[in-house]
Amino acid sequence: MTAPGLDRPARRALDWRPESVVALAVAAYSVVIGAVVGLLWPVFAPQINGFRATFLGSEDAYKALLGDDLWLAFLGALAGLVCVLLTFAMGRIASGPGAVVGLAAGGALGSLVAEHVGHQRHNPAVIEALRHAVVSNGLHPLTAHNVATLSPYVEFTVRANAALLAWPVVAVVVLLIVTALRRETTAPPVAIYAGRP
Repeated sequence: MTAPGLDRPARRALDWRPESVVALAVAAYSVVIGAVVGLLWPVFAPQINGFRATFLGSEDAYKALLGDDLWLAFLGALAGLVCVLLTFAMGRIASGPGAVVGLAAGGALGSLVAEHVGHQRHNPAVIEALRHAVVSNGLHPLTAHNVATLSPYVEFTVRANAALLAWPVVAVVVLLIVTALRRETTAPPVAIYAGRP
């Protein structure tokens, strides 16, 4: 119940047209950043020895495979922070639900784009190196021609899909936290009704 003399401000209806524009803009530059992340991913990810991983059962090689996922998750988290900074640079219009939707959807799309670009850029070199190792070690030529189907687990790709969630989760959580802190610091003082003397 509202105290006498204090009226609650009427809530304005949310206009989804500008929010949709914000969501599309955020998702669009997230996809572009995803392509950049995809190019950087093979540079920072550990380089594995496909022959040792496939035919010698090297433990170090298998650890490097896990490192691929961890590096994509780390780069995705950094990309999420960059997207949040760009979103705040858009001004007050980017403080609504459209920004949240854009960061969530854009982060998911950006992660998928990063995984695809990184795979297409680096995986052919990984398979070719494995084929060369098979031939140079004197294994059957047929194995060299079918090495990609014999050892798909050495491909440069994401194995733990949870790594793709780092980007959207970090972006949305950071945006919500910073927005909440901003609202607390800019909230107007609350008038206290003291009643009649």
